[in-house]
Amino acid sequence: MADHTPEVLQMSPVVGIVIKRPYILRYSSAIKIKRRLITFYSWQYQPVCTVNRNTSKGTEVIEGEQDVWAIDMNSPVLLIWTFLSILVSALGTYSFIQPIWIVTPNQTGSFGLISTCVTVLDVVSPDFGKQRCEFYGGYFNLGSLPSGAWQASCTLFGGGCILLCCGAFLAVCTSCISNDAVKSVTVMAGYVQFIAVLVMIAGLFIYPLGFNSKFIRKHCGGGSSMYNSEQCEVGWGLVLAVVGTALAMFCPVLSHYTDMQTTDLL
Repeated sequence: MADHTPEVLQMSPVVGIVIKRPYILRYSSAIKIKRRLITFYSWQYQPVCTVNRNTSKGTEVIEGEQDVWAIDMNSPVLLIWTFLSILVSALGTYSFIQPIWIVTPNQTGSFGLISTCVTVLDVVSPDFGKQRCEFYGGYFNLGSLPSGAWQASCTLFGGGCILLCCGAFLAVCTSCISNDAVKSVTVMAGYVQFIAVLVMIAGLFIYPLGFNSKFIRKHCGGGSSMYNSEQCEVGWGLVLAVVGTALAMFCPVLSHYTDMQTTDLL
C-alpha cells in the first residue's frame, strides 16, 4: 500500500517559484528519494517532509525528502551588479579599440587610442573616398603612438579595461559557486573594479594632454593645445569611453550589497 505525500510542511527561505510534485513512498528497509533543486546560483536541498502511516502497532512516522523543483531568485542587487559588470567591461573594451575618439574637420580622418582612420583622397586609388583604418605605425606598438600622453592614457585605460573584464568574470563565477563563497567573491571583485575605475579615469584625463603634439597640430590646426583640439571634434568613441567609465563607478558600490534580498528592499 502506498501513501501520497501531504503538502510541504517546511520551506527554505528562498524567494522564488516552487513547483510541488507528488511522489509515492514505498516502505522498505531503506527509503531513497532523489532530491533536486534548481537555482540561479547554487544547488541546495529542500527540507524534509513527514508522512504518517497507521499500523496495527500504532502510528509510525516516516521522514523522507520531497522531490521538488524550485527556482531560487537570489538577491536582485546581485543580478543587477552582474549585468552591469558585464556591460561596462564590454563598453570599455569596445571603446578602447575604436579609432573615433577625435574626428578631423570635414570628417576626413579620425584618431583613437591605438588606431587611426584616414579617408583616401587619391583619385587614382581604387579605394578613393573610402576610409583606411590601421594601427599607428602599421602595427600595434605603444611607442608608435603620437605622444607620450597618449601612450600613458593607452596603458592606463587599457589596463582598466582588463581589470573590468576580470571583475565581470568573477561576477559570472558567482553563478556556479556556493552561496557561502558568493559574498567573498563579490567583495574581491568590487575592489578590482574600484582600481579599474581609478586608472580609467586617470587615462581619460591624461588623453587630452596629447592635443599639443605635432601630430594633432598637423591634422587639427596649429592652435591645438592641451584640452583644446582646435578644429577637431570629439568622436563617439571617446563619449562611449566616458559613459562606460561613469557606469563602472556603480559596480564597486553594488558589490558590497549583493547579499540583500527582495524583502530587505521593501
